[in-house]
Amino acid sequence: MIVSEHTHSITVDVDGTPVILPVGGSVTLDDGWAPYIQAEVTCAKPSADVLEALDPRGGARVVLTSSRGGGDEFTADLGVRSRVVADGVLTLTLASDEAIAQDVSVVFDWGGGPELTLADQVDRFLWHLGGAALVDHDYDVPREGDTWVFRLPGMNVWETLEPVVQQAGRRLYNDEERLWRLVPASRNDPTVQVWLGREAVITELEDSIDLDADLWADAVVIRYEWTDLAGERQQATDVAPANYDGNGLTRVRVLDYESPYPGPGAAQHVLNRAQAQGHQLVPEAVNQYQARPGARVIVVRPDGWMAGFISAVTFSFDDNRMRITPRELIPITEYPWAGIPAGESWADSAPGIPWTTP
Repeated sequence: MIVSEHTHSITVDVDGTPVILPVGGSVTLDDGWAPYIQAEVTCAKPSADVLEALDPRGGARVVLTSSRGGGDEFTADLGVRSRVVADGVLTLTLASDEAIAQDVSVVFDWGGGPELTLADQVDRFLWHLGGAALVDHDYDVPREGDTWVFRLPGMNVWETLEPVVQQAGRRLYNDEERLWRLVPASRNDPTVQVWLGREAVITELEDSIDLDADLWADAVVIRYEWTDLAGERQQATDVAPANYDGNGLTRVRVLDYESPYPGPGAAQHVLNRAQAQGHQLVPEAVNQYQARPGARVIVVRPDGWMAGFISAVTFSFDDNRMRITPRELIPITEYPWAGIPAGESWADSAPGIPWTTP
């Protein structure tokens, strides 16, 4: 039996020389968060020159790496948000570049003319982050009239872009390779599959339905307030479902944006996501570093199988366990066609196994 050893480290550039530090802690990728990737790592206090290279005021960055052999590896290029040294231990808070977008405010800019698409407008504002831009425009959408024209009186880049991107049913995030991506709000990648309870033993399983967890809702109200170019305060509201009148609903999520109204649609996209998270089945298992938000997850339990997609995953470096938060969970027939592991074909399945889901 071969036992894979998990290793976790950060690589720091110290005057052109890479310095590798073993770390503990954890990292979380969550498609509902901004920043998308957030981590806290700890290690023994390093030398003074390494500490200087980790000063967040100078734009310090690290490469976080976790692996267990066999090519199963997680790597992320992250910015240092805080550095704390106490009792001989260094603690770093790390994040993907949405954090920079939340730092940078633009004195004045605008969404551009009607010939610009959503991706064009996003690129215009990402440019303020040191010339950043989307890696591609594959999921771009055209403008609808003047609904996406907006102006910035000192708002930061992220709070300016988020309502516009959300209204268009898209999600903007910065990935492990420090690439900016604009994708559908609930983009899934069923080609990546994570099996729990078969290849990976489930060490803990939390099954919950909690109205107070701020995950599920059956209505959404988004209230926009902003100051227009004439200095007048303006208000607008977006609601979902479209026939919402406040009656007969049990959990209404209310969001307040200090931002120009981008047009209707954002409330429905928020509601779609919330309704996919009503039943929470949160398994823990040994780290599988291919797990990512959007990947298919199949949970094998004695009382039945469940399949869905990963919304968030946390990799712990201290006990080498991952905690997965799924969405869109449904019961499935054992060994369904849709759940064949990567690398296998339907011909590999035993005769008589059903391939449909109930």
